[in-house]
Amino acid sequence: MSSKQRVAGSSPAEIAIRATNKEVDKVTKIVYNGCYGGFSLSDAAIRRYLEIKGVPFTEEESEVSFRNVRFRIGTSVMNEGEFFNYWDIERTDPVLAQVVEELGKAASGYCADLCIRELAPGTRYILREYDGSEWIETEDEMEWSVA
Repeated sequence: MSSKQRVAGSSPAEIAIRATNKEVDKVTKIVYNGCYGGFSLSDAAIRRYLEIKGVPFTEEESEVSFRNVRFRIGTSVMNEGEFFNYWDIERTDPVLAQVVEELGKAASGYCADLCIRELAPGTRYILREYDGSEWIETEDEMEWSVA
């Protein structure tokens, strides 16, 4: 390649723009319940979550009135497995956010309205809750009292 030829997108300015765009793409997605009731996933959301994670599972009829099925995970000949519990999922789990984005409102379980809030990495926050309704409050949004 001659000194006058260059690869598209290789100038210092173009490289800086690409680097900046990559930083913008890096956000932490936090899933929370936006209504009274409580955080819960639908059967379809649990199924999709386990599929993406590659966790083997079987479905069994549920005895709980608001769940159609329950999901037994980790089954093998030696181990009957245990039941999947969506409360054990970190709210910042990228797969959880992916499932909520893919399924939309269909990801929400009984008495839930799952939402996603995006924060820049390193942002300090707390997940607050009242009667099952949740919201995310960052350090900058908190109202502090002064002694």
